[in-house]
Amino acid sequence: MLERGLKWIADFQIAHPTFVLVLCILITFAAFNGAMKIKSEANMEKWMPQDLPVIKTSKLIRSIFGASDMEMVVVRLDPDSTDEYAIYDVRDPEVLKAIDRLELRIRGEDHVYSVMSIVDYIKMYNGGAIPVEIEGVKQIINAHPELKEYIASDYSSTIIMITTDAGGDQNAAKRLTRNIEHDISEASFPSGIRADVTGIPSLISTIMDLINENNRKTTALSMIFVLIVLMISYSSIRWGLKPMVPLAFGVVWMMGLMGYLGIPLNMATSAVTSMMIGMGIAYGVHIVDRYKEERAKGASIDDAVERSVVKVGSAIISTSATTMGGFLALLFGSMPMMQQMGIALFLCIGCSMASAIF
Repeated sequence: MLERGLKWIADFQIAHPTFVLVLCILITFAAFNGAMKIKSEANMEKWMPQDLPVIKTSKLIRSIFGASDMEMVVVRLDPDSTDEYAIYDVRDPEVLKAIDRLELRIRGEDHVYSVMSIVDYIKMYNGGAIPVEIEGVKQIINAHPELKEYIASDYSSTIIMITTDAGGDQNAAKRLTRNIEHDISEASFPSGIRADVTGIPSLISTIMDLINENNRKTTALSMIFVLIVLMISYSSIRWGLKPMVPLAFGVVWMMGLMGYLGIPLNMATSAVTSMMIGMGIAYGVHIVDRYKEERAKGASIDDAVERSVVKVGSAIISTSATTMGGFLALLFGSMPMMQQMGIALFLCIGCSMASAIF
């Protein structure tokens, strides 16, 4: 029955090649639209089962108290500075004034609940002003030992503590991180001083960038490596490209389905595209090799296509079905990230199979 169905598909392809090509192109255009809907998921809370007590408690705290995430700006001596007049102590009033300017800008950002640094305490103990000389700063810190918690023992760095609720929304986290980085550039820190942002929101922002960058890079490299191997194997650029055509269609189809189904790119699913290229190319190679074999035996183009699709196609469907079934087992795990990976791998094999046969 399977071979009869494949024979009908092969006969239809032979009789209506233009229709099949146009249909594949239309499906690919629709898949492109779906691929544009794919979002990156860098919020580590969403990688975990949502019914875990720790996740529920985190959501409860955020809903009641608003802010539950901490972002920090580390202000420190720049080890790469070559300026002989560079500042060598973060207690310098010029550094504290820059921190004060930065705090004022950060307080105006969305999703920021509070900003605190050693500058706030120094101003509180000095009548609302920053001392003009560094000796005045030293006296205040020595008189209030608790302030030393905000500054390194060698006075090479200090921190600005930012309370925010941006950790629960990765897009908000990314915007906040970028805005703080812009605020740092506008704060005019003196020579020899640098400021870097870190914390949960900035970590989420960095993970988002890495996921997108690595997905693009690994996909491109996988395509290039596979193409090189095929051209060497077939000793021909033309024959090396032929198995790549259905694979390229399959990759786009899979990405489109992921977008329409709402499957995000995360630490697990971002590797699926490269895995698809590695696994899916085998289907195209089997079809092409069988076609070449039939042509070498003297079969016509139509007969070679039919025999390739019918004989190799049945084996491809059987192996694909078992592999897809194995990946579906990931749906029964408790980790949402692994469930999403299971669906993505299921689509990976299914689209590889469909693109090779059609």
